[in-house]
Amino acid sequence: MIIRKGRPRLLPGRRRLAAVLVAMLTALAALGLAQPSSAAPGDATGPCPRSTALGQFRTADNVGAAYTVADRTASYTFYSFVDEHPVNGVPGLIQYCVYPPTRPATVRAEARGANGQRWTTATGSDSFSFRRPDGNPSNVPLNGQTTPMGTATWSTSAPQSQTILLHINDPAACARIYGGSFYGDSRNSCFVKPSNNPAQPICDRGDSNIAYNAMPYGVTNCYRGALGFEANNVNEFGDGVGLAGTGRHLSTLQVMFASYACESGGGATCTTTPGTTFTHPITANVYALNDLTTPIATVTQTQTFPYRPSADPAHCPQSPTQWYNAARGACSNSIGTVVTFRFTGQTLPDQVVWTVAYNTEHSGYHPIGAPGPYNSLNVGATSFTGAPYAGTDLDPDVAYISAGSPTNPLHAETDWTGFRPLGAVTTTT
Repeated sequence: MIIRKGRPRLLPGRRRLAAVLVAMLTALAALGLAQPSSAAPGDATGPCPRSTALGQFRTADNVGAAYTVADRTASYTFYSFVDEHPVNGVPGLIQYCVYPPTRPATVRAEARGANGQRWTTATGSDSFSFRRPDGNPSNVPLNGQTTPMGTATWSTSAPQSQTILLHINDPAACARIYGGSFYGDSRNSCFVKPSNNPAQPICDRGDSNIAYNAMPYGVTNCYRGALGFEANNVNEFGDGVGLAGTGRHLSTLQVMFASYACESGGGATCTTTPGTTFTHPITANVYALNDLTTPIATVTQTQTFPYRPSADPAHCPQSPTQWYNAARGACSNSIGTVVTFRFTGQTLPDQVVWTVAYNTEHSGYHPIGAPGPYNSLNVGATSFTGAPYAGTDLDPDVAYISAGSPTNPLHAETDWTGFRPLGAVTTTT
């Protein structure tokens, strides 16, 4: 092989192509976009985009940011609105970019990554940032938690108006937000604007990395229906589902409940001390589809449920017996909560029926015979957009129920379209 020294020559057509590419990269660099959207593990994170490019970025509803100003110092916070079950920092926050009108004198990072490493700071021409120190394991994980990022101090008063841009490694969110556009086409990460409405529940997406899931991230504020055991004389209730993935050792069953119980009174006199709860034993069962008599796995655990908040006629003048749910932006008669039942790795088939059973004053396999807040405890049943988010609902029109006499068997019942029992199954390999 002969190697000739000197500069390679470009054919005329290739010269034109090279000129076009240089022009494109020059234009992108002017906007602060001609850098990788994420650094490889172990590499330093790239700079924040320039402020002239901020109008190009879109808002992500799964992350948020805020800052408070006190005299010369501003404090910054990051919000992960949903638990995306990150592994080694992914999904996670890579960088937190701040665009103030004037440059601060000092910037101090407080956040720590998923691996415990303390974050660092960087300063650009028109921004500063808090950023990960060492690749994905040092990302701030998107785990549903709030993270103080750090502070910035000015020599005079801290500016009241500042802009924040977030760099996230969240392939699903980036693809959802940007599709095939420049910012999220084939990469795992993207720059996004933080949501300005952290209370807005996410009702059309949920965890897709488990065996079965009918519940969106914001299920406790999104549900519209729930089945009352006492009111409908129910003993047991659940759904038939197909499991995704290859793991078939049962780890947990999560079920959403709706509590209509007041701590005292009822209707317009409903009064509850904020945060007050009650407990009640609940039995969770998982059956093979062809045997609804003997469960593959069963556990009875005492679960904790909130009393619904006090009646709020000021916010709910049209329905003065209800309480105002700010996260839902509406008045409500009940409050939702998701409880978790833990199992010991029982082996499951690909298709199962999950149920919950509990007793009330007059209902259940063993009625209690006395009133209590459990009379106002319901099991969530709502069919959400795009659900189930993992696994399959074997028949959206069918639920599994035992009602009436305690001797009535568990069976499939039709006419449940729109009211899917709200559960999630996790398994291990």
